[in-house]
Amino acid sequence: MRNFILNLPMLFLLLSCSHKEEGEPVSMHQHITATIYENTSTKTVLSPDDEGSIRKVLWSNGDRIVLSGSSDKVYITNNDGTASATFFPEDGIMPLDLSRGIIAAYPAEGTYMSGPDAEKEIYLTIPATQYYKKGTFADGTMPMVSDVSFNDELSFRNAAGVLRLLISTNFMDVNVSSILIQANEVIASDTGGDMCYIPATRQYNLDPEFTYGGNTIRLECGEGVHIDSAGTPFHVVVPHQTYTGMTITVNTTDGEKQMFTLKEGKEITVKRSGISTIPLSIDGLARPAVSIEQTYSTFKSIMVRIEMENVSSFYCGIAPKETFEKALDSGNLAEEAKYSTLYTNSSDKVVYEGSALRFQKELADMILLEPGQSYMMWILPYKDSGTYTSADFSYSEIFTQELRPGGNIEVSYSDLVIDQTSISMTLTAKDASLMYAAMFDEKTMSRFSTDEELIEYLISPEGPAVILENSTEILVRKQLDPDTDMTVVVLPVDITGVYGRLFTHRFRTLAIPYNDLSVVIEEAVVKENGTDRIRWHVNDEDAVSYRYILKETDSYMWTNTLKSSVLKAQEIMYLSPGMYYINKTRDNYVPLENLAKGVEYILIVAAVDENDASSIADSWTFTY
Repeated sequence: MRNFILNLPMLFLLLSCSHKEEGEPVSMHQHITATIYENTSTKTVLSPDDEGSIRKVLWSNGDRIVLSGSSDKVYITNNDGTASATFFPEDGIMPLDLSRGIIAAYPAEGTYMSGPDAEKEIYLTIPATQYYKKGTFADGTMPMVSDVSFNDELSFRNAAGVLRLLISTNFMDVNVSSILIQANEVIASDTGGDMCYIPATRQYNLDPEFTYGGNTIRLECGEGVHIDSAGTPFHVVVPHQTYTGMTITVNTTDGEKQMFTLKEGKEITVKRSGISTIPLSIDGLARPAVSIEQTYSTFKSIMVRIEMENVSSFYCGIAPKETFEKALDSGNLAEEAKYSTLYTNSSDKVVYEGSALRFQKELADMILLEPGQSYMMWILPYKDSGTYTSADFSYSEIFTQELRPGGNIEVSYSDLVIDQTSISMTLTAKDASLMYAAMFDEKTMSRFSTDEELIEYLISPEGPAVILENSTEILVRKQLDPDTDMTVVVLPVDITGVYGRLFTHRFRTLAIPYNDLSVVIEEAVVKENGTDRIRWHVNDEDAVSYRYILKETDSYMWTNTLKSSVLKAQEIMYLSPGMYYINKTRDNYVPLENLAKGVEYILIVAAVDENDASSIADSWTFTY
């Protein structure tokens, strides 16, 4: 068996050395003859007429086969509609060592041969997605292998079988868009040849070391294939084996479908190089039916019961009611739904009972269910056309319970750490299911005259609270202003949605420890050595350098980042002296370069001592 990973577009062909006689020359062959040895079914083209119970197998123009050899050898034919065809090297004349014996396989893509020996494995691929072709199947779908040969004539055998689905209906205007076959057994492999064929035994088996095969095959029918009462054949290439369970779903271009399931205890046997016919009568086409019912809810979760019939694959999701309705009316939801997870069912009727949170988790949905809010759960059955309207959606309004007062859970804190820009602590609320936590400044706190008003804001969807799922969490609030009063607000909630007493505690961030230096800007523009300058002086000689900001007063930097505040500017110069708009100098002046005439500017200067502490800043606003 293989013990390597296949990762090249054209696969390497490795040789054994059987039947090699010492000294025999390697000949240059311009062509070989490939004859389909069996006249039963399958290959790239089936003959259009039945001769008794046998279908002739014919080569088609452009067929490519791969030969064993010391290097990759791909041969191609221009014959069409013949059982025996001449193949030529695709890249010119190739050396071919017939004395070693050669073996070939079709199609050239997705094939690996471990050697010309009949006892060796040939690894092939049966596509998980196949394409309808009238009276046969698409080129490259049926794998074939040749017997070992010591001359330039090869005899090919089919390595798989065919399901011939003979579909009929008495309905008018039925067009099949696709057929989905789901089996208990591995039925396809698109991963580079995980199924092997041993010429000596003519057996087609799974490679036990590479089990990436799938249990489904989809036959795509393009814009649709019309069926009537006479019956239309659809050919699907499958491994030759006995199938103990199988579901066939026929989809129409109108979005309708019918599912056929093999009865328990029944089997379907597909022989190698044989066609197994399954008659299917479309007599109960039905559109997908979906119902969604809420069965239970808490303040943070929703339990639902979902029933689906005639739904083989579907998209689903959950969204706030207002968001959902806007997206549905605009048509955006139908377009965006196609990019969510596609789920697949294996029966014609599915009943699912469980939490809506499961859908969120599997969809990686970031929606947080809030207490006392309405949401819409939606399901969109898959359509082969890929075109959806709002009428294709099934949805239901679901809602969470509101939080209720009356609890007696209390909150405490420990491990308090405060600096100029952050506050952190460990919050603990015994028996709490979760905690709503936030930190407010004095202006925000002044908006609420009662605890009830503050609680309503805290738990509202637009509120700023962080929801802590556990009873103990670290709360950190960074980028605060220095020397500022902040209030930590925490509301503990138990598992039933009853909240306890509101916890509030006021803290003050640390002030910036400014030095005693005093810098004074000389409010005048002077010209020195041909350059305009603004100078300043300090009260003593302890200043070792200066930081300054020079910006237009109508610039975004001054009006937004610095909030038009000298106090904010001096805080930033102390806390973040490396900002690109903060200048540094050892001189006690700033040169005025690239300033625009008639524009108003502001200069802010702070003196720095040898400990890198900053002074209170001085400022001057001037028009240049």
